Amino acid sequence: YQKGLLRKRHKISDDDKIILFLGRIHYLKLTPVFIEAFNGLSDKYKNLRLVIVGRDDGYLDEVRKMLKEKEDRYIFVGPLYEKEKISAYIDADVFCLAPSHYEETSTAALESLACGTPVVITEQCEIPGLDNYGAGLTVKYNVNELYNALEKVLYHKSLGIDVSKKAKMFIKKNHDWEVVIDKVEKLIVESVGNNRMQEG
Repeated sequence: YQKGLLRKRHKISDDDKIILFLGRIHYLKLTPVFIEAFNGLSDKYKNLRLVIVGRDDGYLDEVRKMLKEKEDRYIFVGPLYEKEKISAYIDADVFCLAPSHYEETSTAALESLACGTPVVITEQCEIPGLDNYGAGLTVKYNVNELYNALEKVLYHKSLGIDVSKKAKMFIKKNHDWEVVIDKVEKLIVESVGNNRMQEG
């Protein structure tokens, strides 16, 4: 996949940093904490852009109000599929998801990592092993923590210059289908073994 397609389509400079949100435009996902952290960062860094990808679940007007001072700093592109979605992951500097309620591991976050883009997420959608691997940061649902984590990843290179390789390797080692199947098989074998021991 070619890098730069999203930036070219939406006239985003190569010098600009992109925070990507990809998901339903819903108050539980594109939260005020996320938007407040972005607003604060974009006050400090003039080369920061927010790209919002996803379908509107009736919350987009509220999001636009919260971003009204930043109309030239964010882009809402609607839902993207297949190649266009991958181009968004590849062109982003960081993927961020800060849900206010606990949910399953984010498929979008895993897709971002598979494309080599680090993630910043809240504990509500944590990915086991992410921080230890150096492929992203997990923080509390808090404006300051999210702000600091995004700043570290985007501007202080806290995850290192090889973060793209680490992100891809994290997926390969932990979420590749063969690895997942192997883990499930081991769990089944252990469960069957434990049941037999209890029966005996």
